[in-house]
Amino acid sequence: MKKIVVLTGAGMSVESGLKTFRDADGLWEEYPVQQVATHEGWLNDPTLVTNFYNMLRKKCWNVQPNEGHKLVAELEKNYDVTVVTQNVDNLHEMAGSSKVIHLHGELMKVCSSNDPDDPRYQQLLTPDNCEVKPGTKAGDGSLLRPFIVFFGEAVPMITYSMDMMEIESKSELEQLYRQHHEEMYQLANNILHNSEEARDVVGEVFARIAEQKPLVEADKWQGYLLASVRNRCRDLVAHRKVEQKAIARLSREHEGTDEKSDVEEHEAVDMLRFAERELPPRTSQVFVMRFEENKSYREISHELGISIPAVYKHVLLARRKITARFVVS
Repeated sequence: MKKIVVLTGAGMSVESGLKTFRDADGLWEEYPVQQVATHEGWLNDPTLVTNFYNMLRKKCWNVQPNEGHKLVAELEKNYDVTVVTQNVDNLHEMAGSSKVIHLHGELMKVCSSNDPDDPRYQQLLTPDNCEVKPGTKAGDGSLLRPFIVFFGEAVPMITYSMDMMEIESKSELEQLYRQHHEEMYQLANNILHNSEEARDVVGEVFARIAEQKPLVEADKWQGYLLASVRNRCRDLVAHRKVEQKAIARLSREHEGTDEKSDVEEHEAVDMLRFAERELPPRTSQVFVMRFEENKSYREISHELGISIPAVYKHVLLARRKITARFVVS
């Protein structure tokens, strides 16, 4: 089953009737953030902080998930969905989402003041028991505090969330590559009649997928990948004349002193100077390796110690700027 990671923020819950914190009429307009959402604020006045989050819990239990929450939950009918949310409310769970990661904590939980991440002392509150009396102690003897990541505190779930998204994305990409790369390569080679360029095209297609993360149904991936290869090959053929012109200007050894050769040599020098002056250093380096030294994406990646998607980005940037500056359509 295809995996999807959905990232949501404060705006997700506005239609349910919960104010955001930073908007013009948000909660920070009524309650100073330093007093109710920092570790220092908790130490200075734990009663104020406890009552503030008691108030938020009551408001949260009086609202319902909106259409956005419900649509995200419905995705689980066809996909393996993980919701990564910056929100502390539980509206995603109420809507039916089964895997929710709260980056900034959970409003419906309280925890130990000494060790907020110790699950032994975390408590899940219920609608009929959502108010914490100031001074209530956790199991370790410290004050119960909101299970909220205060400003200035580390976000314990951020690394896990990023690792999970990277693992899921990489795993799916590797599976797609194993299943379809041979067919994609054969198609590209049939169009371009160049095995090295064909391999580069396949690499570029997967680089774009890794970067853009398109939403494609599981049974549509084959058609999507082959169409991407065809489109990239057509683009490459259309730009081949431009690339050959760039290569010729950069690498041609002129013979004689006729006017045409002088002009071309001057243009070649101008192009090199433009690359050195106008392109970022690494982009200029990649451009010369690709078009003057005629190295493949894989060779450039290996020599410079950067990923193939990174090489692709540099080449794309260089091509756009060089074409705009030197090639007249």
